[in-house]
Amino acid sequence: MREVEYQADPAGIRSGAREVERLASDTARLIDRFVADYEKTAGWQGSGDALADQLTVALAAERADILDSCLGFQNVLRNLADASGRQVSDVTQPVHDASQMIHEAHGRH
Repeated sequence: MREVEYQADPAGIRSGAREVERLASDTARLIDRFVADYEKTAGWQGSGDALADQLTVALAAERADILDSCLGFQNVLRNLADASGRQVSDVTQPVHDASQMIHEAHGRH
C-alpha cells in the first residue's frame, strides 16, 4: 500500500487568506456604496396614494433583503479568511512541536 503524503504551503494559505479578507473589505465598500446610492433615489415612488404606499413597503423590504444578503456574503468571506488563517497554525504547529521534541530528545542523549 502506498504511503499517503500531506503537503501544505503556509505562505500560500496566508496569501489566500489575505485575498479573501480583501474581498470582504471590498464587499463592505460595495455595501456602503449601495446604501449611499439607494438613499439618492429614496422617495422616487412618491407618497400619499395607494400605489406609492405599496411601493414604499416593497422597496423597504427589497432594500433590507439586499443588505442582508450582502452582509451574509461579507460574513462568509470574513469567516473563510479567519479559518484560513487558523489553518496556517494547524499546519505549522505540529511541525514546530515535532522539531521541539526532537531537539529535547537530542539534549537527553
